Amino acid sequence: MPLYDNYENEIEINIQEQLYQAIGLAIAKCHEIESLFSKSFVFAVSKKQQKKYNTILDFFNGWEKKTFGNLIHSMQEAFEIDETIKLALNVFLDMRNQLVHGITTKPKYDISTDWGQRELISFLDLFLSLCDPIFNIAASCIEFSIAFANEYLIDDSANKIPIDQNDELLSLFINTFKLKINELSFPPF
Repeated sequence: MPLYDNYENEIEINIQEQLYQAIGLAIAKCHEIESLFSKSFVFAVSKKQQKKYNTILDFFNGWEKKTFGNLIHSMQEAFEIDETIKLALNVFLDMRNQLVHGITTKPKYDISTDWGQRELISFLDLFLSLCDPIFNIAASCIEFSIAFANEYLIDDSANKIPIDQNDELLSLFINTFKLKINELSFPPF
């Protein structure tokens, strides 16, 4: 992508095609992140979530229908989330909503203008940079969910979920999410 050092002196360069590819990449990253969070059944431990779902499959089906904002809100029901991570999740949510709900229809990000292209490239650069740490947080949630299930929910070793345990991801989850004591309740499923 071209670097701009002074908007008044730069020639116009049409980067629409690259921007469409970057938007596609950003949407794909959103899907991956949301899928990991929605399959992280460790969040089913809250009393409120247990009232809604009878089985892990019910939980998966219910969480896959939630908006990303509702996923974050539901996660906060049972867990205290590190303030820095909470802020990053909120920024990611705001940017994700702008992206998914038609960023290119806003005059500031009008992909058909030089100025809009420059603004959009900055937005996408920041968003895609934020995707990596948010992806790691989401991956830590699924990693912890599987480790928890293998340790406490599945008795038969033949039925345990195969996984190459990643201690860094487990550590990230443990340092990011603190279970609220009044929400401590093991799932009945």
